[in-house]
Amino acid sequence: MSATYDKGALLRCLLEEARALKVDVYNPYNVIRTELQGGRVTVFTREGRSFRGTFVIAADGRASRIAHTLGCNRDRKYFGTAVTLGYEMVGVNPPEKFALFQIFLDETPSKRVWMTPRTTEDTYFVMTTSLSPGQDLAGAFERFSTKGFFAPWFEKAEIKRTLTSAGNAQSHIVDPYKDQVLLVSDAVWCQEAEMTGAVISGWKAASAVSFALADGKISAKGFHPTSAGGKRRCWINTTTEA
Repeated sequence: MSATYDKGALLRCLLEEARALKVDVYNPYNVIRTELQGGRVTVFTREGRSFRGTFVIAADGRASRIAHTLGCNRDRKYFGTAVTLGYEMVGVNPPEKFALFQIFLDETPSKRVWMTPRTTEDTYFVMTTSLSPGQDLAGAFERFSTKGFFAPWFEKAEIKRTLTSAGNAQSHIVDPYKDQVLLVSDAVWCQEAEMTGAVISGWKAASAVSFALADGKISAKGFHPTSAGGKRRCWINTTTEA
């Protein structure tokens, strides 16, 4: 089972809710590093601004700069580089309209095709992926979509937008906490957590930090309270601009 939803709508609603709860939003800033100073952690941006707080939740993606500057990548094992060429298409006619397809191509080096419906009517995202950089993914997609078993699905298909991505796959970070920074989601894992996994990771991280702040335990141990003690937990705002 899977679900497809509008990412823009999801993020817009989350942002509106955060602002309604008086959360300060600073955007856009390019975070380059963090530094622990006197029991507080400071976030530095390329634009010259800095922000200081008790904890930092770092969810800056699979190529996390925060993980790198904290030295958390030193013991990670490199698995490979996934390169993807994707198309947003209309007019695709698969046998199941609302299914997610994963198709392995009979080619060397190996490649696979992911295909999933968008929330926009009659729009699909179809991407060809390989762990061998330098492959002709456009040619592989052309063979897949014009010859053989799957060709009838694409007889009336039209490409509306082309998208690409490249990312290194590494073993996960065993300890995601260092210097009052909690790394979450793609910054920690071996590959993409995708949107649902990322949102769940962020929610769990925020809850963990809230418990630590409420208990006054400014350490990794504060993320694992043994008992709530019947107390009502709440979010505590401890972040200020430096």
